Amino acid sequence: MLVDSSFKNVALGRAIAMLDAAGAITERTDLNWREAHVSPASALKALKDIGVEVGKLTAKQKDQWLRLFTLAPPKDPKIIMWMDKGKRRYFEVLDPDALVSLTSLGTQPGDFLRLMGWFKKALTYGVTHDPAFMMANAMRDTLHAWTIGKKNVTFLTSAARGFRKAMATDPDLLNIMAGGGGTGGFY
Repeated sequence: MLVDSSFKNVALGRAIAMLDAAGAITERTDLNWREAHVSPASALKALKDIGVEVGKLTAKQKDQWLRLFTLAPPKDPKIIMWMDKGKRRYFEVLDPDALVSLTSLGTQPGDFLRLMGWFKKALTYGVTHDPAFMMANAMRDTLHAWTIGKKNVTFLTSAARGFRKAMATDPDLLNIMAGGGGTGGFY
């Protein structure tokens, strides 16, 4: 999801550059401020972290520390947000066709696609949890490892070694899982 969002943001940045060159977009800097109420517990912790002696504050000062302000993003539907080096930038799209194409980058699937996705998930789950598929897949993976790697790899050594590492929560497996892989859970 992070990679997908990153690619969409890069694509949006490139589209904004092209629309800016064509004069079809303008940057909005007139953001509104709105009040953001902070819970007393989080304010107390934050104040103590920066060295403020909370016990010496008057009731009015305590109330002021609880009332903070934050930027409110524009509500106009012609406004799009782009993350530029970690900072939010807002642009008003003047061309209606360009607005439709830019806002479709982040659209969610409709009910029909969600239903079809559920069927796909059920079919995938059913197939990949079949013991025959697991065995065929393990053999295919072993053949692949033998083809591109060391020639002394056999089904029993590689599958048994992988199974043992998975059961022992091997550090290599934990690194793979931290990188987003190895989440099948077949063992």
